[in-house]
Amino acid sequence: MFLDCDENADSEIFIVEGRSAGDAIRPVRNRQTQAVLAMQGKIPNPARRSNANKIARNPQIQVLTQALQANNQSSRFARICLLCDADIDGLHARALLTMYFVVYLPHLLQQGRVFVVHPPLYKVCSTQFKLKKFIWSKLQLQQIESDLASRGCVDIQREHFKGIASLQAEDLLSTCINEQSRTISPVTPDDGAAVLSSYSRNSVKS
Repeated sequence: MFLDCDENADSEIFIVEGRSAGDAIRPVRNRQTQAVLAMQGKIPNPARRSNANKIARNPQIQVLTQALQANNQSSRFARICLLCDADIDGLHARALLTMYFVVYLPHLLQQGRVFVVHPPLYKVCSTQFKLKKFIWSKLQLQQIESDLASRGCVDIQREHFKGIASLQAEDLLSTCINEQSRTISPVTPDDGAAVLSSYSRNSVKS
């Protein structure tokens, strides 16, 4: 599923896993500047040279290439945002996509156009303390809950997000889509090379 946007000058594309994630982003994106590509299934591992033909024939890669309209110089999008679930499968999918850019479109990393969007794992709320806080790790969750308990909080409410599609629309917007409030980081050539080296060394099959 590919949802295009109207403008190209300062637009961005979210690459997500599966139709459900794409459908979740559809109503909260800015249709003028934010496109969405929902990938179906993981791509072959670009770290394995023997997968070159599989990569070339892979329908998801073909759709990705067409959506990006990338060439040896640029891409139609100012930012390419990898937005995968915060679980093990999501991290694996993100690593495979990162390696694809390292091997086949390295100029986009060099131009600083590829980014990772970090979805939260949990949300902690307390009516008593008028608190709503997003959490990105189990350690951070434990620290927040311990701090609240030590301050006498008795109504700690925890929500565990099982994927992008499980976030409420307003939470998805604020943590992943809105440029003013989301958590996002660039993928540098060094970052990409480190991921590629790790997967090549461990001979991960895909």
